[in-house]
Amino acid sequence: MFMKRALICTCSAVLLSCLASSLICQDAESRIQSLYSEARSKEQRGDLDAAIEDYKAILELDPKLTAAYNNLGRLYLGQGRYSEAIAALKHALQLDGRLEPAHALMGMSWYEMENYGAAEKELNEAVHLDPRDQNARLYLARSLYELGKLDEAAGLLKELARGDPANPQILYNQGLVYMKLATSALEKLQAAAPDSFLMESILATTAEAKEQYGVAAEHYKRAIAKAPNTRNLHYALGHALYQSGEFKEALKEYQLELQINPYSYMACCEAARILVNDDPREAVTLSTRALELSPNLAPAYLVRGRALLQLKELDKSLVDLKKAAALDSNEPTVHYQLARVYRGLGRTQEAEEENAIFTQMEKAEHTSKGDVSSDEPSKAPQDVQRD
Repeated sequence: MFMKRALICTCSAVLLSCLASSLICQDAESRIQSLYSEARSKEQRGDLDAAIEDYKAILELDPKLTAAYNNLGRLYLGQGRYSEAIAALKHALQLDGRLEPAHALMGMSWYEMENYGAAEKELNEAVHLDPRDQNARLYLARSLYELGKLDEAAGLLKELARGDPANPQILYNQGLVYMKLATSALEKLQAAAPDSFLMESILATTAEAKEQYGVAAEHYKRAIAKAPNTRNLHYALGHALYQSGEFKEALKEYQLELQINPYSYMACCEAARILVNDDPREAVTLSTRALELSPNLAPAYLVRGRALLQLKELDKSLVDLKKAAALDSNEPTVHYQLARVYRGLGRTQEAEEENAIFTQMEKAEHTSKGDVSSDEPSKAPQDVQRD
């Protein structure tokens, strides 16, 4: 009987101990849930320090909560406390090595600390675990850029841009990578062929992109001096001269280009544009040749339509100008010329409609450029010598 009572007492003690342990666990779990809710609420209010203290309290209750380490690392990263973020995220990965957010956050932390090699390693792992993590992929591209792995960075950014083509961060980083690739290529070209006309051509193209047409023309002249029979150089010089308002000199260059390359439809078209008022028949010949070479070249239809208008061939002019408008609906000059043709044909209402379209497009162009002080129509590049 004594042994039985002892056994019952022992079992009761064990049961009470288990119940107490269970109650403690339940209490800890309840406390953890409460702390987690408080941490999230404080984070949403922007009180990151208080949220961090809550996550620390959670980890004191349960040091094996992977999510708590991950969230703690994320908050440290947001505060710029990168070393502490990395320490917390390492704990998370010790508990779960395949936790993608922890790899991504650690990679970002290493990036901010300018340890790009470590960043690449962690971000590569994050992207491997979850290829959909756009932020990790962007940080990986930035790390590759800093490490000089420009081709890899360019490829990754191209993929990102395909999925999110209007993202400013992606576009900005693409610009950085391509600029550095271009600079690297130029340095190699300069080293390999310092006296090549290609270097002058690139410098000219760069100046044109900045609308420095006079500077561009000088570089093209130097390029031609080094390689006078190279296709497209005389055309490029002619175009730069035209943009600078040097029409006679531009025409000479277009004519030289056509001697070297009779298939240069742009040289035909732009030469015709210069001649449209002084020699409209030659302008018709040149623009017709341009259209034989490039049948959907809207500027050539516009130039030929203007030349035919000069020759009083109004019906033919109307056909060409309508074709130009159909091919390039954003060109205001064609509507100005259509209004002239309709007026010549006595079709007053249609002339007024085209003139209204032209005026509206001109005002929109002024507004987009921030030029709202003038009501005078601008001279579009297609029609510098407008009558």
